[in-house]
Amino acid sequence: MLSLSMIVKNEENYLHDCLQSVKEIIDEIIIVDTGSTDNTIKIAREFNAKIFTYKWDNDFSSARNYSLEHCNFDWVLYLDADERLSEKSINEIKQIIKTKNNKAYFCRVVNISEHSQRPSLMDYVRLFPNKKSIRFVGKIHEQIEPSLIRNNVDINQSDIEIIHLGYNVDGNKLLNKAKRNLTLLLLEYEKEKTSYYAYQLGHTYGILEEKENAVKYFLISLKDEKLKKEYSSIACRYIAINYSENNNWDKAFEYINKSIKFDENQPIALLVAAKIYSYLEKNIEVSELCKKSYKVNNDFLKRKNKSFQTILLDNKTIIEESILLAANTNDYNLFNYFVEKLKNENLLNTNSISNLLVNIFNNKKMSQQKISECLNGIQKEHLISILNILDKYQHIKPKIVLLEELHKLFPTHILVLNELALEYRKDNQLLKSRKMYERSYETNKKDAAVLFYLISLYIQNKEFDKINSIIEDAENNFKSNEIIFSKINLLKDKLSEYLNN
Repeated sequence: MLSLSMIVKNEENYLHDCLQSVKEIIDEIIIVDTGSTDNTIKIAREFNAKIFTYKWDNDFSSARNYSLEHCNFDWVLYLDADERLSEKSINEIKQIIKTKNNKAYFCRVVNISEHSQRPSLMDYVRLFPNKKSIRFVGKIHEQIEPSLIRNNVDINQSDIEIIHLGYNVDGNKLLNKAKRNLTLLLLEYEKEKTSYYAYQLGHTYGILEEKENAVKYFLISLKDEKLKKEYSSIACRYIAINYSENNNWDKAFEYINKSIKFDENQPIALLVAAKIYSYLEKNIEVSELCKKSYKVNNDFLKRKNKSFQTILLDNKTIIEESILLAANTNDYNLFNYFVEKLKNENLLNTNSISNLLVNIFNNKKMSQQKISECLNGIQKEHLISILNILDKYQHIKPKIVLLEELHKLFPTHILVLNELALEYRKDNQLLKSRKMYERSYETNKKDAAVLFYLISLYIQNKEFDKINSIIEDAENNFKSNEIIFSKINLLKDKLSEYLNN
């Protein structure tokens, strides 16, 4: 027979559906309330729950153990109010609790987050034999495993699935929860400096966008070789991203490889690796990493893989990111591979960056409206992908429209300015071309190609007064570059009679 063990506070929005999901298999419901002021208790009574009160003392384990003390049956399943047992797991639990064995069971907890679009999978022990010697430890991120191990209880995998909705809230609520957790974690870490708490501190600081502290504690956690490989992989992946954001690509490369070495079945780590390898122009590896990220992610979604902790992406995100990377690396085989994936999964949105890239790649003529729709929501990192394959595009007018739209969105981006200037030149719109080059030069005076092109324009138009100021800037900006500096001096000599007037 099976006891449900829970601690709750103000869970009227969640509790009914939680209890409804388990009512077929539960023989008693033990609810410990830590101070509800809403309809939580009323809902619990509707399910004939045994309700006990507990004065909250910032100690999750203490409250959970108080609930365990009131459980009367051979087996215990513990849930939170924002969780639901999946219907397909009921028969498996029925079979397990028929036996009297000394085993506990990992259950797959699927964290749903519509806000981040990143479901995560975690394996937790949620079903275990009811013994007085088995108790939770830790004020925060409490664990039952250490107690099970001390009591020689075997821990087995299962296909039991629990849906967790607690992360499916807005950003402010998640931040408030992280701040609460941080206070408790720091207190626990002060008492017991374990790699587990260091990892949880790194994770919590990451949510709070305190990157320096996140990296600090992740590095501390990695000193322990016994830290779960999934935790080590996630820690290294975070550190790699942090290094890449600071343009330290050698360190980013080092830590993303460590991440994959710890656990080669982390889809986000594989995709991050592809981006880092792309920046370092290791293009063969980019293709392999993108394909593996997609396969691993898909296998987890189809329950072909198991992991203690994995953060997933929806397939559409991986496919679109891979298409962008394929464009970055001019890998048309990879590009076609993932375009087919989009089509096969009916994910090719006609108003998306991916569709824009497909149209460019296939040289399809586009209207200004279609271009604007596809660019809606474009991010800066998408620019390189678009510009990298734009040379394939044969339609001059739509190409100029596309670049003009990009210029509206990114008015000071050098690559956009230069590409638009070049296309205006090809279309004989020389005045517009000149203005773009001038804006490009004002934005970045160290672009030698733009510098010499502008000088040639000014010579053609006999605007020698403008050449003087450019050459003065160039002498300062390129004094350490012997080749360009010598070209500038050569120009000065040839133009000396005009520049001195």
